[in-house]
Amino acid sequence: MAFASENIKLYRLMEAWRENKNIDFNFYDAHDLYVSRDTSLPATIKRNLRQRMSNAKQIVLIGTPEAKRKGGDGNSSWLTRSQ
Repeated sequence: MAFASENIKLYRLMEAWRENKNIDFNFYDAHDLYVSRDTSLPATIKRNLRQRMSNAKQIVLIGTPEAKRKGGDGNSSWLTRSQ
């Protein structure tokens, strides 16, 4: 699971689906591993994301225009360029 803090509501919705006994939906949240914060340096965030992804079989990315703006420098974004 990967998302920007602006998308926490979407993440919480997915948690609610996981907890609902009438919905067959499950995921393991890797946010407890390699923790990044809004105040983390970009290099730290990228390193932590790489570590999470290298340990995952599947990844869910919540990408929205708000997250793209946050991850960008005005010209590019982490969501649109390869690293």
